[in-house]
Amino acid sequence: MVHRWGLVMKIYSSETHGFMIFEVKEVIHLNSNISDLEQMAENAAKAGYKHIAVTFPPQSELSSLSIASLVKCGFTLQDMQGQFAIIAPSKQVYELIRDLELSTVIATVRNREELSTIKNGTVNGG
Repeated sequence: MVHRWGLVMKIYSSETHGFMIFEVKEVIHLNSNISDLEQMAENAAKAGYKHIAVTFPPQSELSSLSIASLVKCGFTLQDMQGQFAIIAPSKQVYELIRDLELSTVIATVRNREELSTIKNGTVNGG
């Protein structure tokens, strides 16, 4: 759990298939600030994790600012020869990534097991 600016964003971490996974436990809305998640991903990358994935509750919607934060994480990991992914994105999130043609930076997978298919590979999923 991360505490920042007096707010609490519930994020749990685990590892599977060579990925550090950050599981956001609260619904993200268009006006939500995901800077805690971005900071955790940056810290994990600095600690040597090249493959990072995130999950959001199914009802989550991401704003352009939130997408920009995730893209930043994706580029950081690409520079490290790594991969950034969203596990089981909502329809809104999946369509945003597809429509903005961000799938080369942010992979989407249906479940954790699919992470093993994208590590060091092509991004597709959904």
